[in-house]
Amino acid sequence: MRQIALYWRLMRHQEFEQQAQAVAQDLHQLIRMEKRSQRSIEQQLGMGSAILSKLLNGTIRLQYSHVLMVLSALGMTPGQFFRVVYPDPGPENPTLVELGKQKGGQQTEDSPEFDGRVLRALVRLLGQLQSEA
Repeated sequence: MRQIALYWRLMRHQEFEQQAQAVAQDLHQLIRMEKRSQRSIEQQLGMGSAILSKLLNGTIRLQYSHVLMVLSALGMTPGQFFRVVYPDPGPENPTLVELGKQKGGQQTEDSPEFDGRVLRALVRLLGQLQSEA
């Protein structure tokens, strides 16, 4: 039984490493799409020579702070990036919904509060259209 648990943890670790490498590849692709050189990003961020290359090819472990720095240098937000990298949010997590509410975030599209806000906005806009006609 202990060997199964160890095997499962190893497989999960490998899955997470693959996801981290996929994020690095996506960053690399974004840099190319923006027609930027890795060296120009390194200079902008004050990194030493070839550090970005080592981060993106896995020689140095990519940390979340590195992702944030590269995205910032490219003029992108983490939200923009991760919505593209992970387009399927999966089922709604109630704890994350609560965190979003505590942070004053937008209501989710599946909530009654969101539906009410959309309905009020539509009524207001339709009223404006009718008064202009």
